Amino acid sequence: MVKIKIRNSIFSRLVITFLIIIIPLYGLGIYIYNSGLRTIKSEISKSTIAQASFYLESLEKEIERIKILQYDCLNDEQLNKLAIRWEIMNEYEISQTLLQLKQRLVAIKNSSIYVNDVKVHILPINKTVSSNNGVDDIHIDEYNDIFVPTGLKGAQIINYNGQLYLSTFQKYSGSTKPLFTIDIELNQDALKHALAQFNTYTGSGSILITRTNIITSKSKEDNSQFIQSILLSMNEQEKDGTILTNIGNEKYYVVHTNSPYLNMTLLRYFPQEFILKPIVNFKIWHGYFQLRPY
Repeated sequence: MVKIKIRNSIFSRLVITFLIIIIPLYGLGIYIYNSGLRTIKSEISKSTIAQASFYLESLEKEIERIKILQYDCLNDEQLNKLAIRWEIMNEYEISQTLLQLKQRLVAIKNSSIYVNDVKVHILPINKTVSSNNGVDDIHIDEYNDIFVPTGLKGAQIINYNGQLYLSTFQKYSGSTKPLFTIDIELNQDALKHALAQFNTYTGSGSILITRTNIITSKSKEDNSQFIQSILLSMNEQEKDGTILTNIGNEKYYVVHTNSPYLNMTLLRYFPQEFILKPIVNFKIWHGYFQLRPY
């Protein structure tokens, strides 16, 4: 009996000693795992937000530069000559002036990959001049309907028939309607291509949201429900940041950054599993641990 008690006593002490040693180590391992997970998520979030912010800032500068060219065109001598003095010009002069105007519009278009077409609608001569299609009868619907809504600030990007435009006009004293309007159609394919460069992970994507339009780096038709799930999870976030959300059966990180000047929000999303890859070895060591958002 005595020997059994002694053995039990020794075994108990060994167990207690083992627990005293292993529990702190075990707790330290969990702490290191959690700390590493938080650090990696934080660094990836900061890096992704920085990339998104840099893209939006670059886009802001490019749109601002395009608008400067647009406003400069308002004072174009040939354009104002056509709108004001056309009655005293012969057909040859009008034809040559229209050709020179088209060349200027082509130069504006070629100045940026984000410009798809530049059009001038000249009401007095009932003509529309396009950088893509040359001279045509005035596109009266575009002349009447493409305008900047009252109170719209910043870059004043307009949605018309699913396309994005920058629009300005020139008025003349005594006229209730503009002499001419200048409409620059933005190239949404170029925007999609730029967004696609952010898709560095399998299953990742990017979405650019304007006031009235959604531009995605992937096929909107194939991913419409997926995109709507992401938008519903955002709850109109005002500040740049990152959220973790469930979409279907998977968890996704969604990075969002805003541009007040463009009235746009850029969203980047990627599966949670890519955040966790750098610490997969820790996950093996702590296989019992259930991952959850922090």
